[in-house]
Amino acid sequence: RGFSGYETADRVPTGVMGTEAGHPFIALLLRHYHGAAFLRPDGSYDRTTNVQIITALSEERGFVPDGTKRAVMDFTFYPQTVFCPLSHDGRGSCFSPDTCAIHHFAASWCERTTRFAARWQRRGKARAERVLGRRLADLLYRVVYHLLAGLDRVGEKGRVRP
Repeated sequence: RGFSGYETADRVPTGVMGTEAGHPFIALLLRHYHGAAFLRPDGSYDRTTNVQIITALSEERGFVPDGTKRAVMDFTFYPQTVFCPLSHDGRGSCFSPDTCAIHHFAASWCERTTRFAARWQRRGKARAERVLGRRLADLLYRVVYHLLAGLDRVGEKGRVRP
């Protein structure tokens, strides 16, 4: 009645999910978010990912995240090879004949600086250091990061967020 898969051997993703209408597992997930505060009392953002929340809620109901096909509440989690064969750090893949979708880990929900820092570590840093040397590569990273941080602070209609 419902399905998703693993993002890693021990975490479930949100990139690919599907259920029949009114499925109790999705209702559970939605109840978790009902009234949830994403701004902490100290003013910082709660950046707990859906992956962490869904994995924890599943484990509370007997799910054992071990990378194998498992079900909880009539919701089946398939091995990583089925829906999520790319690694989140861009360092590997596990495609198989069972692969039927690909989660690309674009992190569109993150701020620009977070996405840039992740991409820099995955792909850019080694290339930039090889071409520019370590000091210039570090300078390039800092300049781009601070430019993006400025864009992250600009809200709708050009208003600067605190």
